[in-house]
Amino acid sequence: MINKIGKLLLGIGLIAFLTFLISEIIGHSILVENVVTIVYLLLMILFIFLGITFIYLHSSVTKRKRVSRIILGFLIFLACFGVFSKLMFWPGAAVEIILFFFLLSFSYFPFIIKSRYERLVELIPSKVKVIYLSVMDLIGLLCLVMGALFIIQKWPFALPLLAIGILIFLIAMNGWNRNFKREVALRKVVETELKSTLEELHRTHLEITERHKEIKDSINYAERIQRSFLATESTLSENLNDYFVIFQPRDVVSGDFYWASKLASGNFLLLTGDSTGHGVPGAIMSLLNITSLEKAIEHQTEPAQIFNEARMTIIERLKNDGSIEGGKDGMDGSLISFNKDKTRLTYTSANNSIWIARYSEETNSYDLLEFKGDKMPLGKHVHDTISFNQTEVQLMKEDVVYCFTDGFADQFGGPKGKKFMNKQLKELILRLASLPLNEQKTIILQTFNDWKGLNEQIDDVTMIAVRI
Repeated sequence: MINKIGKLLLGIGLIAFLTFLISEIIGHSILVENVVTIVYLLLMILFIFLGITFIYLHSSVTKRKRVSRIILGFLIFLACFGVFSKLMFWPGAAVEIILFFFLLSFSYFPFIIKSRYERLVELIPSKVKVIYLSVMDLIGLLCLVMGALFIIQKWPFALPLLAIGILIFLIAMNGWNRNFKREVALRKVVETELKSTLEELHRTHLEITERHKEIKDSINYAERIQRSFLATESTLSENLNDYFVIFQPRDVVSGDFYWASKLASGNFLLLTGDSTGHGVPGAIMSLLNITSLEKAIEHQTEPAQIFNEARMTIIERLKNDGSIEGGKDGMDGSLISFNKDKTRLTYTSANNSIWIARYSEETNSYDLLEFKGDKMPLGKHVHDTISFNQTEVQLMKEDVVYCFTDGFADQFGGPKGKKFMNKQLKELILRLASLPLNEQKTIILQTFNDWKGLNEQIDDVTMIAVRI
């Protein structure tokens, strides 16, 4: 509705302008008195101004720009035509030039006010003041221009227009000055407060950085201590011909661990363990689990008996941990004992399985044998008085024994964000079983990282493979 009114007012103003312009050019002016001329011009310009204002305020940016370009084109034509008329001594030339200045001022009033409002509304919180002051200084400027032109045309009210223009312009400038001073003072207060806040944040940042460094250094030191408890590369190389170890903690330190020891009988023990928790708590548990195993092999040589005694030690040490349950932490894991010539292994397992990839001449491919463990952990449990089972397995040349924790299979990822699962891990192992173990390790790690993608690693990952 307002847009239609704006178009109507603009149309009336332009028709009045064209009528006046044509009458002046042909020498038959429709106005005979200066006062009537001034009133007519002011009304005409008011209609044009209001029309353009209504169109501007309720139109899209694209439409406002289009209207501005049309008006600007018309004004350029009017200015050129007025100058040409002046040079040719045609009647109405002076009026055309005056109208050019009037229309230029009034037609661009809304555009200037809108642009100024968008720029200054963030500096001066009051929207009304921005519009009021913008209109005031533009009206003052326009009155100054009109007064000067009225003097040139020797029309009445020239001096009053100049006086009014100067007064309004000064009032507007004073208003801008006061508002900007107030805004500058406010911004200085805000800047002071912000500077104080930034200094406080900087101090806090330095404190956090220092504490983070201390914590990081402590964790890195703990990681070095934990690694000293793990099976060393020299121990593994002396007792295993071909093997790989994948050890990828979720954090710097790990609840997962791998441990090895050679017995006086010549048998070689290899354990893959998953302690309760991960990070620092898991790492502490792993040290307790390793020391409990080391204590157990002082008296025991069979995997099941080693697990039984280590379980008793873990329960005893954790019973006074302050929890209501009285120390239900411990570990899952698989303990393998290889005989001296690696023709037989004896194993016991807590919640973990052992896989053996065995070549079949009949099918000319590898089969996967799965040996499941007992459904109880090394720790406090409803069945913690029941002995772990022990199983002996005859090995064949080129068998590949795989021991692992649940971190790989439980990792979320892939296109649907699901767990990798043991089924897919079995398929991967069978596909790679014939390859050298160093190549298998590379592909398995790449598969894990590709599956994880941008997802967070949710648990420690450990896998050991031994080729017979």
